[in-house]
Amino acid sequence: MNHYIEPIEDVPCGNICGLVGVDQYLVRTGTITTFENAYNHRCIIEKSGEHILAGADELHLDVCLKNLEDEYACISIKVSGPIISYHESVSKESEIMSLPKSPNKHNRIYLKARPMPDGLPEDIDKGEVTSKQDIQARARYLNAKYDYDINGARKIWCFEPERTGPDILIDSTKGIQYLNEIKVYCVIGFQWTTKEGIHAEENVRGVRFDIHDVVYFVDAIHRGGGQIIPTIRRVLYASMLTASSRLFEPVYLYEIQILSQIAIRGIYDILNRRRGHIFEENLVIGTSMFIVKAYIPLPSGRDPTVNPFLGIQRNFIGFINILMIPDRIPSGILSDPTIGMILLGFTADLRSATYGQGFSQFIFDHWEVINQVPFDDSTKVQQIINAIRKRKGLKEGIPHHWMIILTSCKRN
Repeated sequence: MNHYIEPIEDVPCGNICGLVGVDQYLVRTGTITTFENAYNHRCIIEKSGEHILAGADELHLDVCLKNLEDEYACISIKVSGPIISYHESVSKESEIMSLPKSPNKHNRIYLKARPMPDGLPEDIDKGEVTSKQDIQARARYLNAKYDYDINGARKIWCFEPERTGPDILIDSTKGIQYLNEIKVYCVIGFQWTTKEGIHAEENVRGVRFDIHDVVYFVDAIHRGGGQIIPTIRRVLYASMLTASSRLFEPVYLYEIQILSQIAIRGIYDILNRRRGHIFEENLVIGTSMFIVKAYIPLPSGRDPTVNPFLGIQRNFIGFINILMIPDRIPSGILSDPTIGMILLGFTADLRSATYGQGFSQFIFDHWEVINQVPFDDSTKVQQIINAIRKRKGLKEGIPHHWMIILTSCKRN
């Protein structure tokens, strides 16, 4: 530390500064931010009665749980394993046309699914392509940048999930009368499907669904919501399964600072075990510090059902889930909802491998497809899906597209 105090107007990231006068506002700990809804931790209560605790990092969550048990609640608690969010998608256009019937046999929807072009889901996330844009301007943008048919781009019904997500439903039909009468039911079914995908009821990402034809009964009473919503949901699921469905996993950008060249050897072993990819390595001029940047996927080789907080599990009193969901954290937790995720155990492994000379910073960067077939029991993606379905209480195994169509026929 310096021997004197010097007032300054701003401080770059990575430096330590002192604040005068904040002790009268902070009783114990706190977060200083310009975002009025920012919190360094948050507790969310689910309908099942479980409490989901979200924090900044692994150490922060451990301290919060320890203080909750010993100082505040003064009861024994049971902590579940971390919740990791995945996204579902497709890798190619549907091989066949999906066309299940409605429960009353009078309505049928013909639909196909295909992946979005690279970059379009990110543009939707950034708000460059939204449902609130002018239809003509949006169609010209999609036609110029992603080679979308301009007539089809004008007939986008909705963006989901949450009306702003990277999935679109397009009306590709021609000469269908009274189609607007069932549009609202198709949108409702599309919202339901994109929020709960076919594999593990995770959000769907980067999929374009095209309605090619609709056959419905003349009488409007036979094409209401009770007939159209389950039909559109089944045809969306079937189209995804016929389009080589895949799973997306979150990938984080890690910046690791190492104080000596000797300690850098341990970094490669850690990253290899966690499927990490180093894309930049620099030496800070005039110092012995190395800066390594790498992409590391979550859960980084760790079984998502393993609980890293077993040390505080005792008698069952209540449930607390550890939140590890980059796209489901409420915006009030942190100023950026994608910051604050952790790679479980990475901090401890880094300190051990670098003899305490390695420090890291991280941020959610992008989603990456797991290029494995979900129906092969020997693949890692199948194990992930089974673990998620078991946690959610779903039936074991993913239904095939012909099973969805067959179920529709049996109900008819």
